[in-house]
Amino acid sequence: MAKRRKSRSFFLPGLLAYVMIWLVALLVGLRYFWMFLEDYEASRPKYTVRAFEETFDFSSQRAYAESWLQTLNPAVNTTDGYFELLVDEMSNDISCLKHAERSSDTRQVYAILHDGKPIGEMTMQITGKSGFGFDVWQVTDVSYDFSDLTESYSTTIPEGWSLYCNGNLIGPEAITARGIPIPLLRDFDAAEYELPTQVTYTVDNFIGDVRAEVRNSAGEPVNELNEQTMTDNCTDAEKASLDSFLGNYIERLVNYSSNYHGNRWGNYESLAQLIVDGSELEHRMREAMDGLNYVPARNNPVTAITVHNYMNLGNGRYFLKLTYNVDVLGQTTDVNATENNLELIVTQYGDGYLALTQQFYT
Repeated sequence: MAKRRKSRSFFLPGLLAYVMIWLVALLVGLRYFWMFLEDYEASRPKYTVRAFEETFDFSSQRAYAESWLQTLNPAVNTTDGYFELLVDEMSNDISCLKHAERSSDTRQVYAILHDGKPIGEMTMQITGKSGFGFDVWQVTDVSYDFSDLTESYSTTIPEGWSLYCNGNLIGPEAITARGIPIPLLRDFDAAEYELPTQVTYTVDNFIGDVRAEVRNSAGEPVNELNEQTMTDNCTDAEKASLDSFLGNYIERLVNYSSNYHGNRWGNYESLAQLIVDGSELEHRMREAMDGLNYVPARNNPVTAITVHNYMNLGNGRYFLKLTYNVDVLGQTTDVNATENNLELIVTQYGDGYLALTQQFYT
């Protein structure tokens, strides 16, 4: 008797295959739908803006910032140095604000804000269509302007001195004012006596700190700018030579003004030997002799001379600011000594000096 074959059932495998087909179709459909949604989101301008904000890294923005970096003052720092300062200054936390009046359906412009302050602009445009036919927005241009961070530095120094910023010599193109009087010489006519003047340097359009250094005409650094450092520029040898002249000149000046021995003409001639012939000072001393007729003859010895400023004016001329004391003991006064303040300009003559002009000050 023949054996009966057991028939296999294809229901379960068929069911599994059917379910798998539908699962695959469902997954494909979901993936397709997901891509459709992504494409749709990408077609919206705000998606591109958000992506720009979230992926922003200023250290990678050198190409966009280059045109602005080139406008900065090269005398203070290099372009590379400026960019490094900006990278240190800028965090990556930025936001964008739309310029509605400058935007259209195909082109939109946004201000780039850092800490709420504008630092540049971002432009995005429709550059094509996606696979689903949606608009594709892309950032097409970025520009930066950090003008709010720029600084300016200004200083006034004697003409002929030099200014360095961060080790770089600042050229004459940075001089914004010339012919500024030196306060110490304010009582004298600069044009008449060919006095030195000051200039103002203005260094602007830079970012970061500036390390300024002033050097005098000899190229020596000046650590502190004040009246003393800007005007006391004589050598020890010049000071000693000027002191010798002053001792002689002040003694003769006091004898002249005191009508020493009642010899006003003789005192004038003695003093005139130390004054430039034909100068304004020489004429003043000659004209003042008439008034000495009413001055009682006195002997007022000079007890001290203190020079406060020695200044080489150039061209063989020197400015001296001094105080000298005169003993008036025995005169018709209760004071034993008087103090006199004098500013004097002298000029070299042979191996010595002659007085060019003088001015008493209080």
